[in-house]
Amino acid sequence: MGKRILTGLKPTGELHLGNYFGAIQQIVAMQEGGEEVFLFVADLHALTGLSDREVHRRDEQEQLFSTFVRSFTALGIDPNRVMIYRQSDFPQITELAWIFACMVKMPFLTIGHAYKDAVQKGSEPSVGTFLYPALMAADILLPDAAVVPVGKDQVQHIEITREFARRFHRLTGTDYFTEPEERAEDQMTVPGIDGEKMSKSYRNTIPIFGSEEVIRQQIQSIKTDSTPAGEPIDPATCLICTYLKLMLSEKEYLAREDQCRSGGVTYKELKDQLADAYLAYFAKAREQYQKTEGDGEYVDRILEKNRDTLNTLFSDRLHEAKRLLGLVS
Repeated sequence: MGKRILTGLKPTGELHLGNYFGAIQQIVAMQEGGEEVFLFVADLHALTGLSDREVHRRDEQEQLFSTFVRSFTALGIDPNRVMIYRQSDFPQITELAWIFACMVKMPFLTIGHAYKDAVQKGSEPSVGTFLYPALMAADILLPDAAVVPVGKDQVQHIEITREFARRFHRLTGTDYFTEPEERAEDQMTVPGIDGEKMSKSYRNTIPIFGSEEVIRQQIQSIKTDSTPAGEPIDPATCLICTYLKLMLSEKEYLAREDQCRSGGVTYKELKDQLADAYLAYFAKAREQYQKTEGDGEYVDRILEKNRDTLNTLFSDRLHEAKRLLGLVS
């Protein structure tokens, strides 16, 4: 088994096409390659906007978390080979994050993307947003992760995490924490139906497990230009073609390209083809997702399987970190 790999996703809504090709597909590939993968649902990171809305009631969060985990497994992540857990179930993470936050001065944390973006947009960021890098560092360093797959816009998180590890080492005269490396080369950014980055916050996604009606509606909303019927469509600039290339075999996709260049297909027809291809591509996953819907203990069984192992790992590593700092004997 190779280096331990860690990745996390915020439970902010239904998984969509961007989540699958940007993260889930890579996790499945790592799993199939025999790598040791830790996958956590970052529900504490999702709390940074807590004061602005009331969707964080416990029953709603439980439902959201359950939906997320069921989505993971339906899309091919095997809980027997991937360590799936909920961030908030392990207070050792937040205790280490507090220790890290106390090790640095405020100017260091102001460089964090989340905080800087909030300030630049004129909003008043929460303290949680400000401390985001410390929690991220604890997420990574406590499980002793060596590799963290990230998008290019998230490389800074790993750089800051390495700096937290180095500051701890200077304070203690040790090299206790593994300095993680980022794996950024395999990340894919899928455009949304408006051409921007696909994101739930932009409401430009195509859900994987939504109803067929909703999926077809979203696909019909894909942004197109004013090319009239009978005129050639350029596949290089056509969003619908971008999605079709992900869904179809090379032979099938090239046939769609020929249709577009010859003017033999309208945008409406192309969208209908995409909807059919989309539903066929995710048919097995959607069927598996439905099978777990009525099993109220499905997610609990997954979490319980990992809980003791993780509790022991996190407790032992936190205790040793505190011992090296002189906080415990």
